[in-house]
Amino acid sequence: MERDDRDELARLEDRGHDLRREASVRLEHALEGGVVERGTAVVLDDLVPLLQLEHDGLRLQVDGALGLQRRHAGSARLVGDREDVVARDVLPQRHTARAGRCEQLLQGELDVRHDRPVIIDAHMHVDHLPALGWSLEAAECVRRLDEAGIAKGVVMTIVDAPEVNPRALELIAEACAAFPGRLEAFARIHPWYGDEAVALLERALGELGFKGLKLHPVTTIAHPAGADTLRLIRVAAAHSAPTLFHCGDEPLTTPLAIARAAEACPEATIILGHMGGYHHVDEAIAVAERYGNLLLETSAMPYPAKIREAVDRLGPERVLYASDGPACSPLLEVEKVRLAGLDPHAERLVLGANAQCLLEAVR
Repeated sequence: MERDDRDELARLEDRGHDLRREASVRLEHALEGGVVERGTAVVLDDLVPLLQLEHDGLRLQVDGALGLQRRHAGSARLVGDREDVVARDVLPQRHTARAGRCEQLLQGELDVRHDRPVIIDAHMHVDHLPALGWSLEAAECVRRLDEAGIAKGVVMTIVDAPEVNPRALELIAEACAAFPGRLEAFARIHPWYGDEAVALLERALGELGFKGLKLHPVTTIAHPAGADTLRLIRVAAAHSAPTLFHCGDEPLTTPLAIARAAEACPEATIILGHMGGYHHVDEAIAVAERYGNLLLETSAMPYPAKIREAVDRLGPERVLYASDGPACSPLLEVEKVRLAGLDPHAERLVLGANAQCLLEAVR
């Protein structure tokens, strides 16, 4: 840390200002070590990888209106506190002699709080089925989210309620309650159960706070455009909740099969999970071009270039990041999106902003 006025620093320390002395003097955190303060500006010279901030409990906050004058014009203060940062003391100027990654951040009226994309994993699983070799714990989902710097995950079972596990909805609701703010719920339901299936979905969306419907035609052998399936999709749409399909290479799950449901339910938002799998990705992009209510989700689809192509052809608002974790790696799946080479705005939408809009719209 450098100061032009060391007497002023001593005066601030003597009066016990509201920044913790340990954090502002020892500069133990890498971010704090990169903060240089001079008489007219506070410069964030070289931000550490932003994923480290939340793990260390350090948040970076800068006023959106960076052009405002400091509240105390006569005192320049170091803004590094392990619990908070005093936003009012940050000016937009940067020290021209010290170039770094922050060179592009502290310009105009940029709000640094919004510089890091909020990542939401739109497809994860929680279930406990030892007989089938599956034990997917909520805690493991959250651990994998933390590992990848992901704010929130959307979880669902790997079996269809009420078949196999009549308490599937309760299992997911309990998982979300155990990690408030970190997990959101989709209800995976078997369409062939008719009125019972509809009642389960209504309860999930209306009573338990679930945010969407998951359909997996491989396990239910229910066609995406079958009457029972369409009935569930329409119930979800009435709550402004999306329907996520497993979309891959198996019969009944191809993009063309699911496109028939999109055509029959134009009021519904339908997500093609895995955006066509390994061999039907081009088909998934093509049908999404034809039907505007189809979104593509990136999990377990191995081609970063196809994410870029989907964004270019459909727009970034219609592509969602997901991992299919915790069995698949959320960290690896995030890197796949970054390898697509999207511009920052598009990457922000794909990694989390699109999913956040979907979740917030459910009623």
